[in-house]
Amino acid sequence: MQSASFAGCSKLTQLSREVFSGCSNLKEVNFTDCSSLNTLGTYAFGYCSALENLDLTPCNNLSSIDAYAFYGAENATNKLPASVTKIGADAFGSATKPCKSIIVPNDAVKELVKKVGYPENRITVKP
Repeated sequence: MQSASFAGCSKLTQLSREVFSGCSNLKEVNFTDCSSLNTLGTYAFGYCSALENLDLTPCNNLSSIDAYAFYGAENATNKLPASVTKIGADAFGSATKPCKSIIVPNDAVKELVKKVGYPENRITVKP
């Protein structure tokens, strides 16, 4: 599978543990109109090594990104919404193999990303 679309899935509230884990060919996921999504489970996108750009900003109720959610997704650029309040350990990979970059809407989300050990020089604040 190279792509997945949750466009129009307004009742989707969570992506469970390991839902896409190991999908090494997955390049893109569409979250248009996923306004009810509130949780990305542990290893949800773990080891999705081809994942490139993941825009989670349509998920304006996303509050929790669980541990290792993007572990092993080193090519991913993740764009996070302002609603994020909890990020688990190594959610964006290990210190030696982090995701490519994280785009955040404000300093509060930036601090959450930094707290889990993600390299500050790979975080961009874009309101």
